[in-house]
Amino acid sequence: MYSSLHNFYERYCHTIIPITDTELYNWCKEQRIKHASYTKKKLSKSEVVEEQFRKLKLIDFNFHLPSKTTEVWHSMYNLYVDHLNVSARFFRLI
Repeated sequence: MYSSLHNFYERYCHTIIPITDTELYNWCKEQRIKHASYTKKKLSKSEVVEEQFRKLKLIDFNFHLPSKTTEVWHSMYNLYVDHLNVSARFFRLI
């Protein structure tokens, strides 16, 4: 799932996944829960877990749940980016 998130980040420059992408959205939610447990010392420290969090931090993963407003804004931004990509491909064909 990390590779899906990384691809999403490469395309949109953020990691706030729309709820419509259920599988990736739920995976990100699990990562946030895991991180919260880890920081509250409810999850034992391990190099594997630390490496996972380090990789997520490299792509600016937000470990705190975004507000609904932020989520909606990013969803609209994603639609805009997709529109620009489609428009650019269309105009190259002309």
